[in-house]
Amino acid sequence: MQDQLISHPTLSVQAPSASGHDTSLGATHSATNFAIHSATHATTQRRHDLELLRIVALFLLIFYHTGMLYIQGWDFHYKSDYQSETLANWMMLVNPWRMSLLWFISGVALHYALQKYGSWYSVRQRSLRLLLPLLFGVLVVVPPQLYIEMAGKGQLPAGFTYLDFYQAFWQLKHPLFANYKSGILPHMDVNHLWYLRELWKFSLVLILVIAFTKLVWKILVQQFPSATNSFKNLSNFNVHGGSVSVLLILALIALDVFHLDDRNNTGLLFLLAGYALAMLNAFWRHIVQYRRRYLIAAVVLFIALLAVYNFLWMVPERKALPWVDGFAAIVYRSYAGCCIMAALAYAQSFGAHFQQFSQRWSEAVLPIYVVHQSLILIAAYILKPYALGACLEPVFVLVFTFAGSYLIYRVIKQFNVLRVCFGLAWETPTNSVDATSAAHASAKFGRLLRQGLAYLVLLPLALKLLA
Repeated sequence: MQDQLISHPTLSVQAPSASGHDTSLGATHSATNFAIHSATHATTQRRHDLELLRIVALFLLIFYHTGMLYIQGWDFHYKSDYQSETLANWMMLVNPWRMSLLWFISGVALHYALQKYGSWYSVRQRSLRLLLPLLFGVLVVVPPQLYIEMAGKGQLPAGFTYLDFYQAFWQLKHPLFANYKSGILPHMDVNHLWYLRELWKFSLVLILVIAFTKLVWKILVQQFPSATNSFKNLSNFNVHGGSVSVLLILALIALDVFHLDDRNNTGLLFLLAGYALAMLNAFWRHIVQYRRRYLIAAVVLFIALLAVYNFLWMVPERKALPWVDGFAAIVYRSYAGCCIMAALAYAQSFGAHFQQFSQRWSEAVLPIYVVHQSLILIAAYILKPYALGACLEPVFVLVFTFAGSYLIYRVIKQFNVLRVCFGLAWETPTNSVDATSAAHASAKFGRLLRQGLAYLVLLPLALKLLA
């Protein structure tokens, strides 16, 4: 039950197709009246609900990783002197479902990206927007975490500054890191950026599988038109949204019961679910209609989860009972599933109210995700000698992290080279006299820069990740 955010192109949907499939999931509707736009709409609508969820998820993630400093018994890169077992009860509020929700959102975003841009363009864009921040993060953002971790464990020589450490960091066979297992490079690991690595790998595989399936289907349609038409008729059956929701939760429980619930398998399940359910109106209508029931179920299950955790899981002789593991998995994963359904549904209800907010801050999610954990550890490391106490220290850590994240994002936003390194689009000038020609030249340079980085740097990294 432990730690497990985040790159999408703008979450938007294309107009509904002529076949009648509604691809625009509006953010305003009642519990019984889900807005389905007509097939004649020709506009593109952003998914403000999912953008809002990504921002909220990042907000929760900062609190969660700050909490990891103070929770007793849960491993983390660095720990405060002020630790508590009771904090686990609060961490359990979001721990079971936060990453699964992000994987689901990533699946929805992938569906729309493939629909709008096609397979090859989506592969290129995902590689640039995921692998560049991953590489920059591993080489620049993550090293302070390793320095603080080693300093906290007393593994650095006396007077060893961060500059000394960073020089040693680039020596791949330096004896200082002999006890640290290899990551994507010797002693250079991804830490909290594992999500970007796995999202890229899973997205690549899924895109290739989908492209191959479409090619095979096209050939079958040409060779066996009558058989494929019969199959199409068989596949045109009504899907009940509640059944889909229950099946997804049962699949999540099954992974846990059969001990297949590592973060990658769970992530893949929800990535596939997000992709498959992106335009299934029955599913979205169902969760919106029954959102209060999902919320009530989540509250009841959370109380049950706390009871299981405190009175069964944390008591060794009771945890050893043969039925406890399966029972805990059912409660834990059922709670996670209900939270995800409720979050998706309530985001549909409130997304339109926060439209300007989500549009303004959606771009900040990936850069802040990349830097936030390093800022948390730096703050905790600097503040530790001052012995501020169990109440004041985490407040200062949070203030430092939020303020630092905002300032860093503002700097990144101003410089195109940094924008590219953090997975953002190259920004072209729009306020000069020669705006058109300057924008064209800037866009061309940005495109050439990204392509050069892709071939010179990202291709070897991609091959390393796939090895």
